Amino acid sequence: MAGFLWRTLVILHRYLGIAVGLLMLTWFLSGIVMMYVGFPQPLGAERVLSLPNINWQACCHVADGALSEGSANGPRRNRDASRRSGVAPSASPDAGADDQSRRRERGEHS
Repeated sequence: MAGFLWRTLVILHRYLGIAVGLLMLTWFLSGIVMMYVGFPQPLGAERVLSLPNINWQACCHVADGALSEGSANGPRRNRDASRRSGVAPSASPDAGADDQSRRRERGEHS
């Protein structure tokens, strides 16, 4: 009985070792292939078709009173205050020129 169990265990170990070895070899070789072969990129039309639809009802709500008459000068005041503080807003078309002139006045080089 012990001899039969030992022989079965040796045969099972042999064939499982071959199967696991082939699995590891396949895994290793596929990793080498993935290093040098790029992943396929979808074309522009395919990419757009795969994107989810935008729920426009849940998007871009303007807060109540944000566009009322009293708040029309708010952004301008913020922009003027940011220029006085030395932080140029990114939306201003001449923000880069203002920043460069300030650096020149302070003697900084970019």
